[in-house]
Amino acid sequence: MTAHVDAPRSDAPGAASAVTWTGAWVSDRLDLTLRTTGSAVGLDLTDLVGLAVRRNPRRAHLLVSRVLGKHVPTDPRVVRGAGLLLGALASRSLVGPPPVEAADTGADLDDRLLSAGAVLRDALDGDPVAPTLLPGVVADLVADVTAPAVVLGYAETATALGHAVADALGGAPYLHSTRRPVAGVPSVGAFEEDHSHATTHLLLPADPALLASAAPLVLVDDELSTGTTALHTIEAVHRLAVRDRYVVATLVDLRTDDDRARAAALADRLGTRIDVVALAAGQVEAPADVVTRGATLVAEVDAAAPAGPRRADDAGPGRA
Repeated sequence: MTAHVDAPRSDAPGAASAVTWTGAWVSDRLDLTLRTTGSAVGLDLTDLVGLAVRRNPRRAHLLVSRVLGKHVPTDPRVVRGAGLLLGALASRSLVGPPPVEAADTGADLDDRLLSAGAVLRDALDGDPVAPTLLPGVVADLVADVTAPAVVLGYAETATALGHAVADALGGAPYLHSTRRPVAGVPSVGAFEEDHSHATTHLLLPADPALLASAAPLVLVDDELSTGTTALHTIEAVHRLAVRDRYVVATLVDLRTDDDRARAAALADRLGTRIDVVALAAGQVEAPADVVTRGATLVAEVDAAAPAGPRRADDAGPGRA
């Protein structure tokens, strides 16, 4: 996978900049639009993610998170604050209906969630005071809601995010998936992430009973594109123990109406409930020739880059 990140004050690819990364460099050149359709915390997709290009014959672009701290340098307080805020949404979903999402629709939103989202946005926009305020604002949100649950995060990108959500749920038991077998630790289940470079995820809890309880399960990922991986996971875990609640917690939800219908159909088939909470929901609008445009842009960047060795994972189609 090759990701070209945005250079906010320069059109030169890779130019150094002290300005907050936005991902707009790629979206401007490929005519891509991130359209927000809802948020319980008042955020837009562009607050949370930017766009990059990839060396992949099937997909021209990928989302790069501004709050994970894995691919774009991010203040640790912002990383943890975003995770705890997502955990606050998950906790509210466990004790009632998911928090209302809206985008200027006049819906009755939770003022405390909106306030926390506003502080997070200010921190991402470079406000020097907001990161110092964010931990306290979000801690107040998670302190008054407790709900027993087990939390499962997805390797590799959402492992730390899952920890933060588990912390928001009062230190709930936490497990993340892995792609690596561990000698002496039996797998209690497996599921597939069809679009990934390494598709098979294993579940290797130190205590096999962790996933065998009927406690609600919160699945944590950084992004839902179709939600297929989450549905595969729910089917695999449901075979270990029948439970009546699942919550999928994600930073951004890009599912279509058809994707949401598939989740509802699975819930009906299993006799369970599946809710999804996200800091923002929406879609990526792209021109019909975006794959061709992306390949051209990658070629232009490659031609302009200094000669040097390429990483092994840049030698062919994108890994992710």
